[in-house]
Amino acid sequence: DRNGRIRDLSLSLAATLQLSAEGRRAIRLGAILHDVGKIGIPDAILRKPGPLSQEEWAMMRLHPEIGARMLQGIDFLSGSLPIIRHHHERWDGSGYPDQLAGEDIPIGARIVAVCDAFDAMTSDRPYRSAMSIEEASAEIRGCAGTHFDPLCAEMLVEIIDKMTLGENMEQRLVRFAG
Repeated sequence: DRNGRIRDLSLSLAATLQLSAEGRRAIRLGAILHDVGKIGIPDAILRKPGPLSQEEWAMMRLHPEIGARMLQGIDFLSGSLPIIRHHHERWDGSGYPDQLAGEDIPIGARIVAVCDAFDAMTSDRPYRSAMSIEEASAEIRGCAGTHFDPLCAEMLVEIIDKMTLGENMEQRLVRFAG
């Protein structure tokens, strides 16, 4: 499943970056729950096959805040809340909800953001076909320093490059994350 792939990629990247066990735990839960706020977005918007209107995008952009608010006060998730809230921030400050930039974006959110983007690019969508792993890796590299933390982007592409060929992506991720 999509959240499992994002979790496995995020944990591989967190381990490569030598994050603490506590940091990896927050990332594991944050990766799984990063889009939980979409429960507050109407299905008509979530399932729309074509492009969203400006009003629909404005509503969709509320999901990180909705998710963080929903889970606030649950002690064991406290370390994951910054990931859930900030996984759509961009390195250059053009993201949402708080327009954080660079290292002001929590490291867990930077990790989940690049892994989520890679997974989205390599998954079929109602409005477009999946990119190849090579195309998605090139796109991640191309967006390093604007959308993504340059170190996270480069390390993710290296992790993906090191995965063995000839197996499906999910098998590779599960093996690599383990």
